[in-house]
Amino acid sequence: MPFHLILFLLQIGVMVMVHGDDKGLVLPPKVSSVQVIVVPVPFKDANTQGIFDACAATVDTLCEAGIRAEADYRENYSPGWKYSHWEMKGVPLRIEIGPKDLANNQASIPSLHFTVLVSLSSNCTALSYIVSPNLFCLLLESNANSNLLSAHRYVLFAVTMQQKWISVVTIWRRK
Repeated sequence: MPFHLILFLLQIGVMVMVHGDDKGLVLPPKVSSVQVIVVPVPFKDANTQGIFDACAATVDTLCEAGIRAEADYRENYSPGWKYSHWEMKGVPLRIEIGPKDLANNQASIPSLHFTVLVSLSSNCTALSYIVSPNLFCLLLESNANSNLLSAHRYVLFAVTMQQKWISVVTIWRRK
């Protein structure tokens, strides 16, 4: 195996170790390949085509605003499995659209650090089924800031400066 390929794989491994937690990758939104995932939550008797149309309109609106968004239309997996799948991949924001959301003109936007219940416009057509893309830019920015703060707290907790070798040996023995 070429040496540069080994270094590349080591860099990826270090990035996963540094940017990971128990739930999966925690990537900054600017680095993540998908910033927002839209997950339809259809029930057996629900209007699945209306939910899928709302998801497609949401993705189109977000992509036009410069946000990397995708929808997960796979029908052979449950919504809970999809949530876990996208959390493990490090997607910062998730939009859930279900039949009750269509009826109440609202959407749930859970994230790793917070959950937002957003009220949408009163005429819930497929094209108007989105809040302002500026809201998602703010949510992505606050997500990045909270990731930065938690990393900073971890560094302050884990790194200690020592002046003498005996104190370094003492710290090693404690760990």
